[in-house]
Amino acid sequence: MTGMTKRNATLTGLCAIFLWSTMVGLIRGITDALGPVGGATMIYTGGSVMLPATIGFPRLGAFDRRYLVAGSVLFAVYEMRCRCRSVSRKTAGRPSKSA
Repeated sequence: MTGMTKRNATLTGLCAIFLWSTMVGLIRGITDALGPVGGATMIYTGGSVMLPATIGFPRLGAFDRRYLVAGSVLFAVYEMRCRCRSVSRKTAGRPSKSA
């Protein structure tokens, strides 16, 4: 992002904090509607569609192959174990189907 002003950087940071704070509620709502696997699939499908629309397609050739593999593995493990499972196995509200 060339030419980003201090004001734009501050607004971007505030938006990031707001979006981060609403993430658990969003994941839980989508998981309730679509189930744990369908919810995670829909969230990441939506994210993968919005990414090129907002910042363009990344040049994967510019990254080290080991970095891409390690990052992909860590991302998948973190997402499936920490977020999707913990949100889908909630104790309040409607019981989870996967319990």
